[in-house]
Amino acid sequence: ISENRLSSGVNGGAGEFGKIPYERYDYEYYCSAKYFSKEYNVDFEKIYKSAQKNNKKAKAIFTQFGYHLGNAIITIVKVLDPETIVIGGPVSKAFPYFKNSMWKRIKLFPYKNVVDRLSVKVTDQPNIAILGAAALYYEANQSASFEELRIKQKNTERTLKEEQELMHILMSNIPDTIYFKDTEGK
Repeated sequence: ISENRLSSGVNGGAGEFGKIPYERYDYEYYCSAKYFSKEYNVDFEKIYKSAQKNNKKAKAIFTQFGYHLGNAIITIVKVLDPETIVIGGPVSKAFPYFKNSMWKRIKLFPYKNVVDRLSVKVTDQPNIAILGAAALYYEANQSASFEELRIKQKNTERTLKEEQELMHILMSNIPDTIYFKDTEGK
């Protein structure tokens, strides 16, 4: 969100950082709930419950997850320099288990003032991905409408300028002064 508007880009795909290549796959592979099943062959809920029971292996997996998420956040910070990053989806409830490793990685970013001002928050909003996609769709359609208005405005300005130029040509080619008189007395 920039200047109170969702930045959707020209084609509505801005912010798709998950598709940036990273290690063997992309950030989405390493920074979503599917990371646990694809990398460790364990369901996110199961590993989360194990971490809640203080299972060391589960906590180590979340530490690794935080490392990858920290790298993704560094990439986002390099590109956008945001004030806040919001983490949603199923992994958000496990934030306490990867928060420290995530921040440890983020703090390696060379500009300390950027890191000091960065806020990472979690949301428990259900269906946040669907809401985000809907917002991108809406914003893309709004942007198209704004673009249409800008085109109309430019066309109107061009027409006005052409009419002013024509009026100037007409007035400069008239040899005598022309007077207009209101015959109705108004």
